[in-house]
Amino acid sequence: ICEHGRVRHGCKECRGNSECEHGQPRRECAECGAPWQLDDFDRGPGGRGRCEHGKQQRICKICGGRDICEHNRVRYSCRECGGGMFCEHGRQRYICKECGGGGICEHNKTRQKCRECSVARREEAAKAREALALAREHKAAEARRL
Repeated sequence: ICEHGRVRHGCKECRGNSECEHGQPRRECAECGAPWQLDDFDRGPGGRGRCEHGKQQRICKICGGRDICEHNRVRYSCRECGGGMFCEHGRQRYICKECGGGGICEHNKTRQKCRECSVARREEAAKAREALALAREHKAAEARRL
């Protein structure tokens, strides 16, 4: 968590490593190519799975990719098609309290918006940094003894 209260690698203000020099999320940038994040099904002409519009071929609405439904949405996220993103209560599965979605914390709030959890995460991260620093110091001291 950075000083702006975001995950550091995704914070635009900190210039996290998830954003490329083109100002796009690195894994979605057509100019960078990002071939490391594509699975075998995405690899199209040129081995990068990109269409002429710079999108992943399977989710390009203009090209009519195989994952686009009749409602012109990505099939997984289309309510009308019964996309897997939604639970039986009609909510996003991840944040449905009744289904016990992974996005609901122990305080029965959306994990990203829970202040109690974010404070605990910051404290946990600080402890982890301290432990890592101590381990490095210990390793350096061992190396000096030898």
